Amino acid sequence: MNLGHLEKEFEKVHDELPILLSRVAVTEEWQRTHPETHRLEAAALALANAAIAAKLHDMNELRKQIDTERGTFITREFYDREHQRIREEISDLRSSRDTSSGEKGLLEQLWPFILAALTFLAGHLVWK
Repeated sequence: MNLGHLEKEFEKVHDELPILLSRVAVTEEWQRTHPETHRLEAAALALANAAIAAKLHDMNELRKQIDTERGTFITREFYDREHQRIREEISDLRSSRDTSSGEKGLLEQLWPFILAALTFLAGHLVWK
């Protein structure tokens, strides 16, 4: 009987034995720590869910605040319309006040005389 063939096969297995032992050790370590990995994943997931819930709560509060404040703001169209109306009123007031000839109104012309007359009367009434 020729055992050379079996001897070669045994040497192959014998040479691979340290690699196999290392792989078995890694697999056993993985099996040992695998439940802990799942526990840590569950804890991380719970923390992430809590953070998301807090962010969603804050976003909902902000949305409620925006909804309540929305009625206090005016639209751009309203602003533009009112701004144009006020500018036109100011322009109309300026043009009605200004005279193209540069003449002063009657009150503006007589104001110094009226002031002098009132000063004169006040002085005479106080000294009597």
